Amino acid sequence: MKNLLITTALSVGFASAAFANDSDIDQIGLGNNAVVTQSGGTGSSSTVLQNGDNDLATVLQSDGAGTDTNISSIQQLGGSGTQTANVKQNNAANGPTNNAQVIQDSTQGGNFAGIDQDGDGNSALAQQGPGDAVNCGLFGCSSTSPLDITNSVASLQQVGTGNTATTLQVVGSNGGDNNVAGTMQDGIGNTASIRQGTGAVNSVWFVPNPASNDNDNLAQIDQTGDGNTSAIEQGGESGTANNMQVGMDNDSTIVQSGGLPGLGNNALVTQNGDRNTSLVAQTSANGDLPALPSGTRAVVTQNADDSESTIIQKPLGGHLAVLTQNGADHYSMIEQDGLLNTAEVTQSLTGQESTIFQTGPSVVGPVGNVALVTQTMTSGNGSLITQSGIGNLSTVMQ
Repeated sequence: MKNLLITTALSVGFASAAFANDSDIDQIGLGNNAVVTQSGGTGSSSTVLQNGDNDLATVLQSDGAGTDTNISSIQQLGGSGTQTANVKQNNAANGPTNNAQVIQDSTQGGNFAGIDQDGDGNSALAQQGPGDAVNCGLFGCSSTSPLDITNSVASLQQVGTGNTATTLQVVGSNGGDNNVAGTMQDGIGNTASIRQGTGAVNSVWFVPNPASNDNDNLAQIDQTGDGNTSAIEQGGESGTANNMQVGMDNDSTIVQSGGLPGLGNNALVTQNGDRNTSLVAQTSANGDLPALPSGTRAVVTQNADDSESTIIQKPLGGHLAVLTQNGADHYSMIEQDGLLNTAEVTQSLTGQESTIFQTGPSVVGPVGNVALVTQTMTSGNGSLITQSGIGNLSTVMQ
């Protein structure tokens, strides 16, 4: 059978094996537009490669009763304007696997990547930006190109079993601003990860590499179902990360970093029910001084079952960590370091246990210090608070 391909530039259509759809589009120039629609048969394959500015690509794949994989690959490369890619893959219940990837590297405009998958064993990858910076040290990176990506959006939605979603907004050596990544998964055995920032750019001591100048990035993962796992990693300034999980084998990791000036880390994790685990690690430096106490925050709510949570917040941050765990085995550890420290923990009945260090000594030790723990009126209890240097206050109610 022959596939119908609609583009405003070059389109290639060719006959394929019985009951299988194959499409290959290669476009060069300005304002490229490619539309691919594939349905029926035992599986579909689509490849779109666009080199130019202001590209648009749409791929629609559906398969009612097939047993083979739907595959879509969109690459929009070498542009300096807006790049837009949409993939929708739809299969019947117990249908075949969906596999989609969108790769965009425009450095001037706002990229948009949307992937919507319905079926089992889905795999989705959205990559926006040129990737890791190279050869980075205290004074910068030897690679100063490509430029940053700004105002990019990646939206991944998956319904089914055994889903995997990966978003990479990694901006090379010059950082990137105002990027948004959102993932929604509904089903069993979901795994989601979002990575934003300057990639493999390490800090030396507590001075972040000058390449870490990504600002105001937002990442959110929302999972409903069983066997959930998610991770968010952000580098740069003013990062915000949300993570919501509902259902059984929960797991969540959020890692955020400071920058120059290192303002405004923020992390919110909400897990409802069953096996629970959460880690939030945040670092702010050089910006979160008493004049600017808005940096570094973390709020974790686990309305619990087997529970466990760790929050680590490091030097020179505005610090605040609030943790609430309700009902079952509980455990919490909060470790904070130098500057405006606060930690609140509320745990309810059964297992309970809490440890807070707010710690030191260091060049600038802990300063603000407050730690409040309420573990509320019996069951297992247990608490340890260790504080060092300046404001100090400790309250435990059991």
